[in-house]
Amino acid sequence: MQVAEWQSEGITVDLLDREALEQKVPGLHPKFEHGVYLPDFGQVRNPRHLRALLAACQSLGVEIVENAEQLRLSISDSACVSACTPSRSFQFDRICIAAGAWTVGILDSIGVGMPVKPVRGQMVQLKVSTLPFTRVIEQGRRYLVPRADGLILVGSTEEYVGFEKRNTSEGVSGLRKFAESIVPELSCAEMVRSWAGLRPGSPDELPYLGRVSDFKNLFVAAGHFRSGLQMSPGTGTVMADLLLDREPTVELSGFAFDRISRQQ
Repeated sequence: MQVAEWQSEGITVDLLDREALEQKVPGLHPKFEHGVYLPDFGQVRNPRHLRALLAACQSLGVEIVENAEQLRLSISDSACVSACTPSRSFQFDRICIAAGAWTVGILDSIGVGMPVKPVRGQMVQLKVSTLPFTRVIEQGRRYLVPRADGLILVGSTEEYVGFEKRNTSEGVSGLRKFAESIVPELSCAEMVRSWAGLRPGSPDELPYLGRVSDFKNLFVAAGHFRSGLQMSPGTGTVMADLLLDREPTVELSGFAFDRISRQQ
């Protein structure tokens, strides 16, 4: 079913038998007899992606205010008129809240509910002297991402534990066991580090993109769950269109904020 969906979208998909799998992934566990190969599949290094975004913003003269905690909105006549932190106030014609799982708390300050919850994702990074494989491997919602520097990213858990952003021994050991179940050779890999992040999960795992119901100038872009990095260029494009009164080139009805009433 997933293969047919990919093909309908014009994605190149190759179905592999065991022999072909071994050629793509040397050392793959013998339990895998069939697989799917996406030759155009790639990876993006999150920190480099962020640095490129920051550089682009700065080149356009965008002011970036970091660590602005306890942000609160003020409203008047169905419009947001200011956003305030304990040390600074911001005025604007239009505002877009794109704060991931923390978007909920910001909207709460003006009585707007949103069913987005933080979902903890734990990750580990392994190191081997020689990469046993060079292609990204996915099984279900977990994955192995090999890097040219010899490091392998293993992810990730999905845990509804609120804003508890820390690793656990169970989470880390589970990821290591997963890696070994895919490529047994990784049982000898050195663990370089582990970390955890909080994904913004919506009930249907799709983001909310657009104007907030009943407000003239308040927009939101949040709830991307596991696809925030991949969807960030498209999200930026469509939100810029909306904020500048341009017609988006993407159909956004499935991402509308007012679908919240149908999910609660």
